[in-house]
Amino acid sequence: MASLILILGLMIIGAAGAALLARWLKQPLILGYVLAGLILGPATTGLISDPEPIALLSELGLIFLMFVIGLELDLTKLRDVGSVSVLLGFLQVALTATVSAVAAMVFGFTFIQGLYLGLLISFSSTLVVVKVLVDRHELSSLHGELTLGILVVQDILAVIGLSLLGALKAGEQIAAGLPTFQGLLAAFGLGFPATGLGVLANLLVSGLLFAAVAFLFFRLIVPRASQGITSSSEIFFVSVLAAVFLVALFAGFFQFSFAVGAFVAGIALSSSLHTHDIIGRVKPLRDFFLILFFVSLGLQVLFQNFVSQFWLVIFILVGCLILKPAITFLLLKLFRYNDRTSFMVAVHLAQVGEFGLVLISAGVIAGNLPQSVLTGTVLTTIFTMTLTAYIMKYDEGLYRRLRPYLEPFTRLFGTRDAEHHTAPHKYQPEAVIFGVNTMTAGIVEQFLLKKRKLLLVDANPNRLVPYRERSIPVVCSDATNEDLFTRMDFSKAAVVISTLHNRTETLAGPDTNTYLIKRVREASKDAVVIVTAETEEWGRRLYAAGATLVLVPSVMGRKVLSHLLSAESLDDVRGLGKEYDHELRKQFAYLRKW
Repeated sequence: MASLILILGLMIIGAAGAALLARWLKQPLILGYVLAGLILGPATTGLISDPEPIALLSELGLIFLMFVIGLELDLTKLRDVGSVSVLLGFLQVALTATVSAVAAMVFGFTFIQGLYLGLLISFSSTLVVVKVLVDRHELSSLHGELTLGILVVQDILAVIGLSLLGALKAGEQIAAGLPTFQGLLAAFGLGFPATGLGVLANLLVSGLLFAAVAFLFFRLIVPRASQGITSSSEIFFVSVLAAVFLVALFAGFFQFSFAVGAFVAGIALSSSLHTHDIIGRVKPLRDFFLILFFVSLGLQVLFQNFVSQFWLVIFILVGCLILKPAITFLLLKLFRYNDRTSFMVAVHLAQVGEFGLVLISAGVIAGNLPQSVLTGTVLTTIFTMTLTAYIMKYDEGLYRRLRPYLEPFTRLFGTRDAEHHTAPHKYQPEAVIFGVNTMTAGIVEQFLLKKRKLLLVDANPNRLVPYRERSIPVVCSDATNEDLFTRMDFSKAAVVISTLHNRTETLAGPDTNTYLIKRVREASKDAVVIVTAETEEWGRRLYAAGATLVLVPSVMGRKVLSHLLSAESLDDVRGLGKEYDHELRKQFAYLRKW
């Protein structure tokens, strides 16, 4: 008991310290937890080396994780991300997993081990990628929308993969010491032979019976047992946990993992009237065991066979950093997306995801994978997740450097962008807007009332559709595309507006707005160039680059507020508040129309 308390204490203290370090380094907290385990485990300091408590805490964390995933699983997200993203995500996972699995078997892994490694390489990190996209305000961009859609599909397929592979145990009984369905059949001389198709037949029969038992349990027993217990939060909480572990034991009886049982329990309870209450009560406990789960992954890192682990790490790195981006890029080109969009989505998915860690850990617990695979996975996860932040920071520069090598794919597959070009060749606009959104909706109408020759430029073709239908000249292109400035004639442009969010300087050149200002000034020195910037520092840089007006939210808000509060009467504040309220209502109606 004292040993377990000591281990728990060290794990929590280490997790807290490593989480603070990860936050300071702007890295995912998951990496901090894994790093804490790596430091505390036998691979380094050896402060925690007893394998039994580590394995127990790891499996408990996995059980609670799978339960909450089942509770929160929302298949309607597939509808939200669109049919194209669903198809892209499915093809990306299927092709990457298949090629990786075949390659793994060529290098000596078994069929089941190849499946695990193939799925590991095919899944990316939703946690890391979405955070970076949000921080850079690129989630609503075309490549951001496609990336998010593929990640949603990956997460759902990861859960399905976890459930199916959890049933393919390597002959080791998860429910040790308990009777099993196959054991009872064998005792009576029944069942299918444990070879070839017999394994699949046994799995199918066990799965159908387990599903039937779980259905009857949640349909007939749980509703009657839950009457009167919701009034007491403590009894309700304990009853939910009892249901989870009871279904987990059912899963063990039918020779599925406990985690699969917890996942089925989560799905069954997700349709309950008390779903949100269950999530609220279980989530703190889930978070606690989730921390212990990722710390335990670091604790299980062992450098016993360095040569084999080294080649495993190389295999996973090649799969994540080369194979997966290449397949993703080619798939997007087959769907006729332009080079830049295809490249951005491909490089943003180039890492091992958190579901990959969970998948491999579940494989080790089930006895399907050796411990060395977990070690290799942990090391590549730490490396690729850290590398992702820098890849996404310099993605624009990488694209510009590699662009000449990508252009042949456009000539081969074509691009859909040309279908959204309605502006004629060498069109001479008087007003140009880069970045179409709700902010520019009113500006467009003003330019049309003044009968200005207008041009709208955006990389997302969906945003241009309403304007194209109104016969307004549009070009589907990125602002940094050199072909745009060759195809269009900006010499007569009097006003150029960019609502694009400023991006940091890249390895290949300046940020987007600085590049835009430079190209516009080359064509028209007298043009009024209005751009946006997030910070005052970037605002000063853009003024130095030649911008006429830089809209910085903090500066504009401070100026308006100072002006309003300096007046003797506050009626102007009330009037402006009503005006803003009216404007927000108009924008909301505009968004609903879109």
